[in-house]
Amino acid sequence: KALYPHAICKDLRGNLATRIKKFKDGQYDAIILAKAGLVRQGLLPDPEMETYTFSVKEMLPAAAQAVIAVESRENDPAQEMASSISDAAAMFSTTVERALLEQLHAGCHEPVGAYVTTENDTVSIELMRVEQEQIDRKFVQGAKKDWKSLLKQFEKDKD
Repeated sequence: KALYPHAICKDLRGNLATRIKKFKDGQYDAIILAKAGLVRQGLLPDPEMETYTFSVKEMLPAAAQAVIAVESRENDPAQEMASSISDAAAMFSTTVERALLEQLHAGCHEPVGAYVTTENDTVSIELMRVEQEQIDRKFVQGAKKDWKSLLKQFEKDKD
């Protein structure tokens, strides 16, 4: 609503195929979906849909968006293979983003975006959430080694 005040926002339920079908059937003029999921499932490009990718200035992605995780037993060959191709920066960002959600007691059903970037020894942490029908956006930056203490700046204000 902040980006498009004239829009009428409605809930949209169902898996990705169901959501796209509802859009194509004319139940919605536009829908917002995670681009990573559309790409992963080979649904882009689609000649029946015009797409727009929001910038992070407009809308933050969900925490750990587009990260691929591999779970294995310790000392299993799969663990060694996954470790050999693991991206340390993505792993760090995912760890911080998930810790932020945990601190806020937020799961996949709350309107929360988290975005972490690093440059050298500096970490930037950004949060976007809806609080009382208003967008609350916070940004902190500091030493990468101090990321846990930086997260404390996102704690909800005490009344």
